[in-house]
Amino acid sequence: MLRTAFVWDDVKQPVQAVLSEASLPWVEEDWRGIDDEEQRQKFDYLVAADRSRGFDLKKPPLMRCQLIRLGESRYQFVWSFHHLVLDGWSAPLVLGRVLENYESLRKGAPLSRIAGRPFRDYVLWLKRQDPQRAERF
Repeated sequence: MLRTAFVWDDVKQPVQAVLSEASLPWVEEDWRGIDDEEQRQKFDYLVAADRSRGFDLKKPPLMRCQLIRLGESRYQFVWSFHHLVLDGWSAPLVLGRVLENYESLRKGAPLSRIAGRPFRDYVLWLKRQDPQRAERF
């Protein structure tokens, strides 16, 4: 899902396309020389600008990250994603895996490698579902 785009031009029905690669947009900024009030204002502007930017559904990944250093040991992290690729159930799962790996890196421990099922298995499962039953549900 992190490499998923959505295609609807020149096709009978919209489809998900999973690319072999996608680079996560990552921006780092250092605001340590800015006073707290200006940092708050600048952060509010950054979040508003990020929200208004939206996503191009044809160009994965449909997420981006920004890390802002506010002080020697203070950071603010902005993780933006489109609800087509992450929802209220899956976003905490992804964040949990990221935090587990961060903690491993911080401790110098090996990263955990949990083998997951391919996304295509989920798509195939979805195709086998009864749309009328889902609608009733």
